[in-house]
Amino acid sequence: MNMLYARAFFLGLAALLMGRTASLHAQEVTQSPEHGEETVTLEFLPARDSINWLAMSTARGAPTFRVRIDGVEVCGLFDTGSARTIVDLDFARERGLRISDFSRPAQALGAEISARRVWAVPVEVPNQFRLQSSMFGIDMPDIACADGMPLKFVLGSEFIAVMQIVVDNTNKRILFSAGGRVTPSGNMVRLDWQDNAVAGMVNGRPARLKVDTGSATDLLIEAAHMESFFPDSVLINLPASTAASGRREENTGLVDIEYGVGDHVITGRVKRVSDNHDPAVGNIGYRFFSNGVTIFDAGQGAIWLQPQELSDDEPL
Repeated sequence: MNMLYARAFFLGLAALLMGRTASLHAQEVTQSPEHGEETVTLEFLPARDSINWLAMSTARGAPTFRVRIDGVEVCGLFDTGSARTIVDLDFARERGLRISDFSRPAQALGAEISARRVWAVPVEVPNQFRLQSSMFGIDMPDIACADGMPLKFVLGSEFIAVMQIVVDNTNKRILFSAGGRVTPSGNMVRLDWQDNAVAGMVNGRPARLKVDTGSATDLLIEAAHMESFFPDSVLINLPASTAASGRREENTGLVDIEYGVGDHVITGRVKRVSDNHDPAVGNIGYRFFSNGVTIFDAGQGAIWLQPQELSDDEPL
């Protein structure tokens, strides 16, 4: 869920990391085979008369949607906090997809996890896009989305980087499209979004924060920085939670903390998390972006907010 630069630049970088070459077209992204590697294709499906919205739920605190993996409908998560796109390993086995014999540590879902490569995973989000690519396979925790459908897929930053994603929180719908499809309205506020981070503010102090749409916790701050942001505060126990990676999050933190970006400041809870030695001091979760319509456009290096009343959905 990182490295969100201009569209063509990031795609080339992602291809380099995955051992492939890349080219970018108006409606299709193809990573061509090199030395026997696979072809990776992302095709945006054309809308005939109007925007083809997809139903979305945030009832578990993060944006989920229905997606077809190898023709089977499952629940997917839109997660800028994951550097990689993920498929559930047991589901991949059930579908007979090709899986690497060896596991390896991988940075995904905001944690270092054990993963195996699953080859040529066919993905379709109806009326939105088709994707075929290898991706990391992990043993996902037993998490069901709002309608009871199991979570089996996570759309991570390597593909978020080549999309414009519009989230309509008011009407519970989402749009995945090629960049530039939707133009921000005049009342929307632009946030500069580079390297999947924003220049934020925590408790009145500047803070570089990663954007983590997969997190239902308002704000996560690394342990090494907690005292500097909250020098006179005593941490309290908060409800325990589990990240999508299956990692049990710490349950100590604070409530009624002011945080935000620019003039958009809200009050929420902050949890302490282990240090990962990242330039960002922590993660800002999805609740901050759950006001009205939000546009995530990595190619433009921007997130556009339309401030409205915050959602009262229950956290994950």
